[in-house]
Amino acid sequence: MPPTLSETFDDRAWLAGETVAGAKLGYNCQVRAVGGEYEGQEGWVVGIEPLDPEPIYTVEFPDSHPCAELTESLLALAA
Repeated sequence: MPPTLSETFDDRAWLAGETVAGAKLGYNCQVRAVGGEYEGQEGWVVGIEPLDPEPIYTVEFPDSHPCAELTESLLALAA
């Protein structure tokens, strides 16, 4: 059985801002929620839980909530 994303994920590289396989969004990048209860809000990625089939990001939304955890499919880079 191949290793899971959580077993191979390089969190140090991700925190250093490097592109890491399995994560489309980087540390401290500005994002917009494109679905769910935070849809339309913008914030910054401050953490990641590298899970299969998609990572869960911790996003700081300064206007409404300190932090929320959202799957990658609910986030896009902010324009």
